[in-house]
Amino acid sequence: MKDPNKQDAVLISENRGLYSSNWNYIIRKPGAGSDSREIIDRVADEGTRNNEFTNWFNKLRLTIRQVFLPYGYPASVSSDYLNYQIYDTIQAFCSSLTGALATEAVMKGVGVGDEAATPLAAAVTWLLKSGSGMIGQIVFTWAQGTSLDCDCKKWRFFADMVNDTAIFIDLLTPALNPDIRVAVFCLSSVARSLVGVAGGATRAAITQHQARQNNTADVSAKDGSQETLVNLVALIASLLLLPNVSGNTGLIWTLYLLFTALHLLANFKALKSLQLESLNTSRLLHCLSQFVKNETVPSIADVNNRESLFIGVGIHDAAVTQSQYQIKPGVPFAVATGLDSDHQGNSCLLESVEKLISSSDGKRFLIIPRPDKKIIYVVLDETIPPWELIEGYSRAFFLSYQLSTNNTSGMSSACTNQWLRFESALTSAGYSKRMALLKTEDWRATWRKQL
Repeated sequence: MKDPNKQDAVLISENRGLYSSNWNYIIRKPGAGSDSREIIDRVADEGTRNNEFTNWFNKLRLTIRQVFLPYGYPASVSSDYLNYQIYDTIQAFCSSLTGALATEAVMKGVGVGDEAATPLAAAVTWLLKSGSGMIGQIVFTWAQGTSLDCDCKKWRFFADMVNDTAIFIDLLTPALNPDIRVAVFCLSSVARSLVGVAGGATRAAITQHQARQNNTADVSAKDGSQETLVNLVALIASLLLLPNVSGNTGLIWTLYLLFTALHLLANFKALKSLQLESLNTSRLLHCLSQFVKNETVPSIADVNNRESLFIGVGIHDAAVTQSQYQIKPGVPFAVATGLDSDHQGNSCLLESVEKLISSSDGKRFLIIPRPDKKIIYVVLDETIPPWELIEGYSRAFFLSYQLSTNNTSGMSSACTNQWLRFESALTSAGYSKRMALLKTEDWRATWRKQL
């Protein structure tokens, strides 16, 4: 017997994401006196049925979302995605406009409009410009490739500042002596090669952070679509702008300074909006610094806000521990133990190393303090996982803190207890265990776990 008071019930409600129509699957109650069974009916919700304009507008927004936003937005991306992309769009627009302002200067620099210039001279200048950029790209990648992951926000901001510097150099070119223009063009090309490497690599790291449903390729592709649209709008704006400023040096420089200021401000705001859950050296040190004071760690938003965006500026291990101890992970065993200066070795060293390995409790790192050098070395196993790398660095930090207070009794157990509490605090705060973006040297070792 069916309950006469029973109302139609929504069994399933679905939509196609943000701005799409909502559809409900309703269990329909048969009419009075009917012997038919209850059925499921698919109907649009009340808002979709009753407002045609809203429905049409939502369809338009849905189309735009499908073209320019990752599939499943906003659930498929990080919570900081929209803020970052808004500021990133502004900076890309400003960068395109300043680049357009420099185009005329570049053309003049290679001889366009100069009756004395020859096509061959222009071609040679362009080839030298391209070649120097290629060399610069290779050298920069070799020198800083691994740092781009560790400090992606710093290198992203660095790339944007260098890009503005390259445009500045291009704008100066027509006023320079023709004899040095080739060298200036090569310098500008080298600067742009650094932008290409640092900008591309750090964008990949940010995309990896934004993608939350194994959709890195989709997020990257939609970012490319957004950038293409911005560049198209900037191209139209440039076509309207350039004929009105051509030949007016003062106005060109005024617009350059204005757009550059907006470009750097938008970049600063974009990078500050990122809420990276992974731990690099800077963010880890901020967490450790607060933990040794009050046994808490800063929130992800707080630690990202504290992180500096300038290369060479920020928190350092020796300053945090107040002991002047440096922490150096990933060093060769010979450096950590002093064998690099004492090639003969000795039995005392062998005994201490055996004791160190025996007490490592199966961990894939060995912490070797060198009070004589004010350095704590961390030798890393070649199979060390990300979270254990965080543990090794953190234990070395706690050890340096113990040494700074001259409290050497029970240091090992004290460091272990501190790490366990610190690990719990990091987990509760939501920091990622999947990545460890610490700066280390690239030496890795293996050792006998049983002696």
